[in-house]
Amino acid sequence: MSSESADSTTPLPAPGAGASWDVRRILVPVDFTPVSLQAIRQGAAMAAKCGSSVRLMHVVDRAVLIEPALGRTTEEVVEEAEQQLRALADEELKRVTHDVSVA
Repeated sequence: MSSESADSTTPLPAPGAGASWDVRRILVPVDFTPVSLQAIRQGAAMAAKCGSSVRLMHVVDRAVLIEPALGRTTEEVVEEAEQQLRALADEELKRVTHDVSVA
């Protein structure tokens, strides 16, 4: 490793502190809690400043889903999560390019 490269303990300089970042996409994990809503807003603010896009992502742990106990199929749970993400994106990410992903 050259002496010019940063090691894992060297913090990145903040934008505006003499450094520039080329951020094209911001990934925001969403679990539909108030904290994740705030993360969406922060991601949108960062994207607006950087001219980047935002992807909202929610992960459905299919191993935990027991269809008879839920009264719904796994596909229905995934579809509902995707609809909720799209609604959040439409509300919170109006000013930035965005997409959603449920995995």
